[in-house]
Amino acid sequence: AAAAAAAALDERAVAVASARSEMQAIADVQLRENKAAKLALHAELAKAREAADAAKAALTHAKRRGDELQAQIERAVAAGAEAAAGAVAALTEASNEGKRQAAAAAAATAAAESGVLRSTAAAAAAAAAAAAATMA
Repeated sequence: AAAAAAAALDERAVAVASARSEMQAIADVQLRENKAAKLALHAELAKAREAADAAKAALTHAKRRGDELQAQIERAVAAGAEAAAGAVAALTEASNEGKRQAAAAAAATAAAESGVLRSTAAAAAAAAAAAAATMA
């Protein structure tokens, strides 16, 4: 009976050792699978970080380019306004010059018609004066 009990204990010990070995093999497989999954996750995370960094760099570049374009537009608008103001000033000056020339011609005509300038020499002097006034 003792030998049978010892044999049963040996069988149980062998069964327990076999089960323990089988459980250890399963645990090792799961550990390797977990490590592989962890490495894959780290690789995906690195790719996502690279993509986020690239997107951030692109956004920064686009913002900088937008700021440069905004500054160019503002400079162009200012130059256009300055050119328009210069054109208005030039037109005003031309209009004033035209008015001065018309007034000088009218004065010379009125003087000639009124008989103030009867002599040819006096008429030539008045014409010269009117020409000098228009050139001034």
